[in-house]
Amino acid sequence: MWLTKLLGKLTAGGKATTTTAEVISFFDNVQAKRKPIQIEINHKGRSQYFTTYLLQVRPKAKGKVLQFDELLPKEGNALLRKEKYFMGLISDEGVDTSFEIQVSEVFNDTYLAALPKALSATQQRSNKRVSLSDLGVYAVEILSDNRSPIKGVLKDVSVSGLKVEISLKKPILPPLQEREILYGFHLSLAKSESVQLEVEIKRLQHSRSKSLVELGATIRGFHSDKHELLFNSWLKSIQRRTV
Repeated sequence: MWLTKLLGKLTAGGKATTTTAEVISFFDNVQAKRKPIQIEINHKGRSQYFTTYLLQVRPKAKGKVLQFDELLPKEGNALLRKEKYFMGLISDEGVDTSFEIQVSEVFNDTYLAALPKALSATQQRSNKRVSLSDLGVYAVEILSDNRSPIKGVLKDVSVSGLKVEISLKKPILPPLQEREILYGFHLSLAKSESVQLEVEIKRLQHSRSKSLVELGATIRGFHSDKHELLFNSWLKSIQRRTV
């Protein structure tokens, strides 16, 4: 309901500001849905990106306090304790909502802050894919009970799908099939971190020589909330590198 109203307020430039009541309603919705929050911390002129959750909204407290969980990856916590400020971004129902947060207190590895004075919203384009050809090599490993491990390289990615290139030194047996669900899809991110996804194969395209296969898939889910947070934080960071 809140986002429906927000979309109605979007200007031609894709921006909308909000009242205090709408800000409280928005964060109530974020907490109820346990939406991951992508945050940007500027340190010495360099932006770094992390992820957190909203733990609590206290609209009747003095200053209308928000409580945010510790950051992932964990090295962001020392940075936030020093800077005391971040830009937040939440993506939901096709809308990116951003806001500024000034941390007022660190409490048991969580962060307390007043409500932002306003929110800014931008309607998303439909799941824009990012090509990774100039952004480094991101390894993929597909594990299953009935096949040997399959290794590949991620070629492009969006919030809802991805494309992988697999070099075939020998045939994959049993063969991969369109509409097959892969539960053990492991993606290596930066800083030696990896996430496990559940994906559904939508397209398989073999090279003429049969030495390569291109696999297109939609993302169905993640092994855990932590893996989803890490993936979303990584995706946001590479999206910003292509702007």
